[in-house]
Amino acid sequence: MTVAIRAANLSDLESLQRIETAAFSSEKYPLTSQAQFQRLLNKAKNIELFVATRRSEVVGYILLFYRSNSQWGRLYSIAVHPDSQGSDVGKRLFDFAEQRILKRKLKGLTLEIREDNQRHFERYLKRGYVQVAEVSDYYPDGAAAIKRAKCFRKRLTDGID
Repeated sequence: MTVAIRAANLSDLESLQRIETAAFSSEKYPLTSQAQFQRLLNKAKNIELFVATRRSEVVGYILLFYRSNSQWGRLYSIAVHPDSQGSDVGKRLFDFAEQRILKRKLKGLTLEIREDNQRHFERYLKRGYVQVAEVSDYYPDGAAAIKRAKCFRKRLTDGID
């Protein structure tokens, strides 16, 4: 089944919220509310929010942040509804995010991952994301975040914001 990726819009708010609450545990992650998704959609110049669809049903999303004084994009969140996990939805969203960084001619992409998320740790390592920092007590349950980055232009040591 084909996965299509498009810019999210206000009609996607319920689907975004459904995916957020199904994909993430509120004990482990700070969940994004429907009102927060709406604010993000209305603040389009510094963020990009895309949805993955199958047969016109929203099955995942990716949220990218940009700062005007930075040459790095930040993958703030990626989520796939549990019914679609294990398919190619997450990979397609991640590939799409990297293409957005290249299209914007940015140096690279940064992200955070829970220190205990071994499955994604291996996935990002295989994609070339290296650890650049650790932030203790980052998540609601006190888990640390491992900051990872992948440089698409020049060297990684050129500075990560």
